Order: sequence, then structure tokens, then C-alpha cells
Amino acid sequence: MKNIVCIDGEYFYIEPDSSLIRNEESYCIIKDRINKRDTANVGCIDWQRIRADAESLAKEKGLDLIIASYYTVAVFKTQGFKGFANGLSLINAVLLSQATDDLKQQKLNMGLVEWVQKQITKDIKKLQPTYDTLRDLYRCERECYLLSDFIGRQQATHENGLENATVEIIEHIDRLEMRYQTMGKERSDAERFSWSNTGLVLAASLISAASTFFLMTYLSY
Repeated sequence: MKNIVCIDGEYFYIEPDSSLIRNEESYCIIKDRINKRDTANVGCIDWQRIRADAESLAKEKGLDLIIASYYTVAVFKTQGFKGFANGLSLINAVLLSQATDDLKQQKLNMGLVEWVQKQITKDIKKLQPTYDTLRDLYRCERECYLLSDFIGRQQATHENGLENATVEIIEHIDRLEMRYQTMGKERSDAERFSWSNTGLVLAASLISAASTFFLMTYLSY
């Protein structure tokens, strides 16, 4: 029985039994594109097309961990950290739907997670996220930890599935938090200095006004 999950307003069907969808034409096309069998330009993958095809398959027939992994890389390549967080959430939903005692599937899981990490880690390092991206980075960090927890429970070696990617994400978060904490302090200091100057100007104005009043009073006598 298919499971259904809603991620960022989009609905996806998850097929726990991969054998029911792996012979679907769209499934095979996606795998062929990833394996570069249908392109003359070897090394160039149309990630936008992969994303669209995977979404269509997920809404019509369902997806498994293989397609969810391809989709995760595709949405990261096309939508950045927001897409990556959504993709990781989908992978975790697929892992949650799997039988926990299937050793063959567990080995495949680790291989797919390693493939995802290989595809995205360098790009994560190159990106320069802004403060507006911080929420998506927090989501990525949380989903990475959840995924690593799933994989760690399945693997006797307790490997941390997306360790390299997680480290890069945390470094981005730390840089942004430090940068904007510094900016906030500088802004606060500037505001205090501004209010201090305003107070001095106001005090000087009051003193000047008082002096003028006393002088006019004295002259009137």
C-alpha cells in the first residue's frame, strides 16, 4: 500500500515495494538520464528535467529511495537549500516506510546516501547563503541528523550518512549567525551613540533657551 507525505505543500506517494514501479517507463527514463545513457553530452545532466519527471512519477505511481535520492540532488541543484531540505525530508519519509530487517535494502540505502553526498557537498561549500536562507539551513541540518540517525541504526559501523554535507551546512549557519550578531551589535552601538548625541544636542538647546530667557528677563528690568 502506498504511503502519502506532504512536504512544503506538495504531495508525494511513496511506494514501499520498489518492484511495483521500477519497470515504469518514467522510472527507467529517470535512471537512464542519471546514468547519462540518453545524452550525447556526457557529464551534463538536466537536473530540472530530473526534478520534473520525479515529481510526476511521485504523484502518479509513487517513488522509492532511488528516485527520492535523484530528486533530492535535482531540487538542490535547481532550488538551493530550500529544495535540499525538501528532498532530505522526502528521503527520510521513504526510509521510515521501509522494512527495518531487509539487509540488502540497508546496504542500498547507504550507497544511495553516499551518492547524494558526493553529488552535492562541493556545491554546498561553494554557495554563499544569506540571512534569508537561514531557516532553510536549519531545516537541512535537522533533516541531515534525522537521516544519519536512520542510517546509523541500520549500519553496524554506525556511519554518519551525510557527515561532510552536514559539516558544510553547520559552517554556513555559524558564519551567518556570527556575521549578523556582529552587525546587530554594531547597529546597537550606533543607535546608542545616536541617542547620546541627541541627548547632548537637546541639553545644549535647553541651556541656550534658559540663558536667553534669563538674559531677556534681566534686560526687561
